[in-house]
Amino acid sequence: MPSYKAPVEDFMFLFHELLEIDKRSEVPGFADLTPDMTQAILEGGAKFCEDVLQPLNQVGDEHGCKLENGVVRTPPGFKEAFQKYCEDGWNRLGAPVDAGGAGLPSIVTFAFTEMGMSSNQAFSMYPGLTSAAYSALWATGEPWMKEHVARKMISGEWTGTMCLT
Repeated sequence: MPSYKAPVEDFMFLFHELLEIDKRSEVPGFADLTPDMTQAILEGGAKFCEDVLQPLNQVGDEHGCKLENGVVRTPPGFKEAFQKYCEDGWNRLGAPVDAGGAGLPSIVTFAFTEMGMSSNQAFSMYPGLTSAAYSALWATGEPWMKEHVARKMISGEWTGTMCLT
């Protein structure tokens, strides 16, 4: 069976040796990005991608999505993986703190996204569009949109589609 090993040490090198993000505390969102913090985030993300997403990669390819009586059915295990993804907070790493997110900078969310795409691209495309949709609503939407739509996307209750305009 294929396996996936997330490149945690490579990201740690990029973050702290090459980019020296722990020395950029004046940049919004970077003040708390110590090596210990980024190591914990990356290791948690790696565990999720290696243990949850990668084993579903072949399942997704073999089963695909099905339309049954007007309802789209995802491959076996995808629904449970999405629930865990949201429960663990991976869906809201970059979302604003005041919206229920972790408020982490894009460099951290991009690292997790790379691990997700590498371990199971099919699954990662489901939540992948949501962050752009809630970010657009949070930045420019009316207050009711933020409260009633964006927050549900950030929590994982709802998902978003392509945000092209």
